Amino acid sequence: MGCYASWENEVSLESFLWDVVSKALSLPGVEGVYVLQKEGERYRVVAAGGSAAGARGLYLPREWELREGPKNPPGPLGFSPDGTSRAGFVALGKNHALALEGTFVLSQERRELIKLWVDLLDREFRMRQSLETLLAVGRQLRNGRLPEEVVAQVLEALLRFGGWDLAMVLRRHEGTFVPWVRVGALDFALSHEEVRSLQELLKGAVGRAEAPDIPWVVQDVQAILPYFPALGRLGVQTVAVFFLGEGTPASVFGALILASLNRFPHFSPETLLLLQIAKEGLESWLRKTWYAEGLLRAFARVMEVLDCETHGHMERVSRLAVALGRVVGVKDLHGLYVGAYLHDLGKLFLPQELLQKNGPLLTQEWIQVKTHPEAGYEVLSSIPFLSPTALNVVLHHHEHWDGTGYPRGLRGEAIPLEARVFAVVDVWDALISRRPYKPALPPEIAAKELQAAAGRKLDPRLVECFLRLWREELGAGRV
Repeated sequence: MGCYASWENEVSLESFLWDVVSKALSLPGVEGVYVLQKEGERYRVVAAGGSAAGARGLYLPREWELREGPKNPPGPLGFSPDGTSRAGFVALGKNHALALEGTFVLSQERRELIKLWVDLLDREFRMRQSLETLLAVGRQLRNGRLPEEVVAQVLEALLRFGGWDLAMVLRRHEGTFVPWVRVGALDFALSHEEVRSLQELLKGAVGRAEAPDIPWVVQDVQAILPYFPALGRLGVQTVAVFFLGEGTPASVFGALILASLNRFPHFSPETLLLLQIAKEGLESWLRKTWYAEGLLRAFARVMEVLDCETHGHMERVSRLAVALGRVVGVKDLHGLYVGAYLHDLGKLFLPQELLQKNGPLLTQEWIQVKTHPEAGYEVLSSIPFLSPTALNVVLHHHEHWDGTGYPRGLRGEAIPLEARVFAVVDVWDALISRRPYKPALPPEIAAKELQAAAGRKLDPRLVECFLRLWREELGAGRV
């Protein structure tokens, strides 16, 4: 049968739709065919043929409610593009409808045939939607943005696919679950008690789960509303929890939660399979990302001890670099973030007494210090998953706008943008932080010092952008 052949051969959606139209037009008495797809609360004509051909692309008015069965003139949709009134017939599926013009009475066999075509339309649409969702998830997991932004995009793709209203990822930390990323149309804050209730619920569910990789679905959340006043206020109806981790409850390191409002989502086997595949991709990516993040934080603490940096220096400069990088157009913000953490890795190869020296450096000592960008780059360049952006920060963060920096003596825009961005925030953090050899400067004095370095050590445009960003957002703690 033609419809089966179209689906099995994975032809284009356009060809598939036309195959349905042509098959329907071949039925005795049929003069026109409409293929309609449900989009929100309305139907759109996605394919049409015969007397209905002029209706393609038309959205039906919201007040037009399609009903299955035979239709008297002026036709199955209440109109005809060519102005000729005809009887008709409508077959409804979950997401699609097939409307025929020119026929009123159909045999039971032909009704079943048309219903089969509508079911195939629904199935084809669902399969393509599933594939597009998985491709979107895969693209987001490879796009080089910050982990929170990547996860937010993945959650939004899952919301679009399943018709959910809210999605959330929680991290497991010291035996409890901490909300991390949340997306959806809702803007609300959970109280401390509600967060604790959610944490207890998840902890209990993990403890009872024989196989944490199987989703836990509560179709009617009303039964647990006494524990979650916020869910009652919002009208949460259904919750699906996918634990992140494999094998045993002890291996669970997070949770993915999907919620719907005032309705029960359709849980077909295909839907659950797609969510499970997407969850496994997210799970694998998060495991590596959070493991790498833990290593970065551990390394930062080691460097702060060895190099006498103020506590939190690397976390601060990483956050500031991302904030400035986003404003000035750095594409690989995650690479910038990682490079900011690793920028001084090469100092591990320097004598500790040199790093902790309070007085001025001798010429030979200064020559030694200047080797640390290339030493760090040499070690890190052999790691395949580190991006060129991160490596550029490590190698070039001591280059100066006027060409007097090291190790290559690059000048102006020959210095990679990410390294110029990092240099600005690194100098700023050094100015406002207390060091063994100097006090912390107030922000207004530090701003003057930063401006004095513009055009010499630092990119003047980036200095201007950073100071504006600091005054408008960073200084107020909004970034």
